[in-house]
Amino acid sequence: MKDLKERVSTAMGRFGRLSAGAFTRPVNSHAYREPSVVFHLGGGELVASIDGRSVPFKPGDMLLIDPWTPHARTPASDQASMLVTLLVEPSLLNPATSTEPDIVYRFAQRNARIDDAMRAHLDSLIALMFDEPMANLGTIQTKIEQLIDAVRQRFPFLPRSGNRRAIVDSRVRRAFESLRSSAIQGVKIEALAAGSGMSRSHFFRQFKRSIGVSPQHVIDEERVNYAVKALGSSGIMLSKLSEELGFSAPAHFTRFFVQHLGCTPSQFRRGLLIL
Repeated sequence: MKDLKERVSTAMGRFGRLSAGAFTRPVNSHAYREPSVVFHLGGGELVASIDGRSVPFKPGDMLLIDPWTPHARTPASDQASMLVTLLVEPSLLNPATSTEPDIVYRFAQRNARIDDAMRAHLDSLIALMFDEPMANLGTIQTKIEQLIDAVRQRFPFLPRSGNRRAIVDSRVRRAFESLRSSAIQGVKIEALAAGSGMSRSHFFRQFKRSIGVSPQHVIDEERVNYAVKALGSSGIMLSKLSEELGFSAPAHFTRFFVQHLGCTPSQFRRGLLIL
């Protein structure tokens, strides 16, 4: 396989999204709607932060991150880290998530070691994604489905004890849905707080307690989702996409993208595979 430094390959489909590459940049705190798994396959060690807890992240480790859980990573050296990040449609890990929307599901553990069979599978998948991927889209799709099945069998995705959403303030629930639907239009958090009948500080506390992340995390996730879908479904100019997302200059959008995905929009687009 060719040198993967500064190369990223991302597969997107009904399953979710899987990205692979050798990353050198830190990634700021962010949160996904979907459960995610990050595999460290080699290179430099990192320090991960998951919901405020620092976790060493070295080759052979994997992180299992629940939906709407803030997380970040910081390189421990200037050596690139070979990472695979898998975002999974929740129903593929547990079909009950599609019929029980008010129940919160989570992984039973936060980290684990990659076993030999999973490592061999990941190596095979990455080789296909970087070496003539367009000739192997069907095989890549199958291997991703097999990877998801292996994760599901080894790491059950189960209802959270205490059922956090059962106690979500109805005002916060309405604000959360409004935030997700209007994040691209430049919603003002202060206006949401006022509309919910709360002060800005009280709104932030209630939102974080109920949802698990800050309002800004939700806005950022919606903007990232909009960007990756646009990059994958059209030939939109980056300057136009930057404008649609409310950035004052394309450079600001590029910086935001790098801070959340670890690569530039151009790198992402060049390595994008639609399954």
